[in-house]
Amino acid sequence: MEQDLQVVSLEGGATIAEADALRIRLSEAVDSTSKVLINLSHVTRLDLAGIQVLYAARRTATAHGVAFHLTGTVSDAVREALEAGGFVKQAPADARELESALLDFVEEE
Repeated sequence: MEQDLQVVSLEGGATIAEADALRIRLSEAVDSTSKVLINLSHVTRLDLAGIQVLYAARRTATAHGVAFHLTGTVSDAVREALEAGGFVKQAPADARELESALLDFVEEE
């Protein structure tokens, strides 16, 4: 049975070391619900691989009609990684605000 909402709380790293497990976890969430919330409050490390997994999960969710949103607070380390990678000019501390600030994360209608 499909749930209406699934919250995926990420903890620790969202890096190349965790990328495959993160991809599987997000894919399972997208496949089992109509709305996915990704809680970033406990992410302490983020690299390009983690960012790519988030973007890919967002694209997959959109293609399947699943709402996909970020929530929680964003650590300094995560904000710095996103800014250094050129994904956002200045990353806000609130993930809901971050979602709309990330370049090409939210598709234009």
